[in-house]
Amino acid sequence: MPKSKTWPLYLFLVFLLIFACSKSQKKIQYPIHSLPVVNKKNHLHNQLKTPDIEIISDTIKVSGPMVVFFEPGQKEFDSMVKDQEEDSGLDEIVSDFVAYSTKVVDSLTKASKLKAIVTNKKIIIIELDNGEKISFDRTKGDNIVGTIFTNGRKRPKINFGVDTDVDYWAEIKHYFGKL
Repeated sequence: MPKSKTWPLYLFLVFLLIFACSKSQKKIQYPIHSLPVVNKKNHLHNQLKTPDIEIISDTIKVSGPMVVFFEPGQKEFDSMVKDQEEDSGLDEIVSDFVAYSTKVVDSLTKASKLKAIVTNKKIIIIELDNGEKISFDRTKGDNIVGTIFTNGRKRPKINFGVDTDVDYWAEIKHYFGKL
């Protein structure tokens, strides 16, 4: 029986198939702003709970040492833009806030035991180590974006407005001390 000239092609395709199937799955890197996925059996449809963060509908509860960056959600932002003049600066405020807060959140997540999150929840409840709960409505402040620093022991520090990443680092060092 004569040898076929296509056998190298078939051999290559078999090796390619074996290599493609045996290659390990890449770990998916979710955005920093995402929270861990939990088993649906363990929480209600509008509730998510991890050891330091609990979200129920429009409220988030945080505890322990943490930096919380708060901002409006997309629907809320769109509504604000519709109600404002075109040159109100809302786009610039939010885009600067996202850029600087993302730098800080990324760095804290990689290099520190201090947790950092970004949320658009309306109510932020800070639970201190002694059980005291401090409720904060982010829509009642002077600005649409800001930060909350909490270490679980002393009263949280709430700042409104946008700072640069350098300013955020200085504020974090002042509130938390050496990281």
